[in-house]
Amino acid sequence: MQEMIKSRRKTTGSGEQQMFAGLIKCADCGFSLKYSLVKKKNGVRRYFNCSTYSQYGKESCSIHYINYNNLYNYVLSRLQHWSKLCEADEQEMLKHLIKDGEKTA
Repeated sequence: MQEMIKSRRKTTGSGEQQMFAGLIKCADCGFSLKYSLVKKKNGVRRYFNCSTYSQYGKESCSIHYINYNNLYNYVLSRLQHWSKLCEADEQEMLKHLIKDGEKTA
């Protein structure tokens, strides 16, 4: 599994690997959101945006993007939430996950 995760990650020009690479999709076209980094005088702006829009323009898709820090903080907060629920009642959480998994199968 770890090899599969490593294989989908691309290294940026700065040598950075993005943990969300290949996981975030555009809500409209379904293609991946690509990582972008803009250096400014007051810091760095990191975000993901629709690769279809970036490559082909507004005729192909609309400009979907999400700030990297907002995404990171949201994912972290959800992981912390689920972790606390697991600590509180592991068996109940396991039942919940199995039930949700059956809905998507």
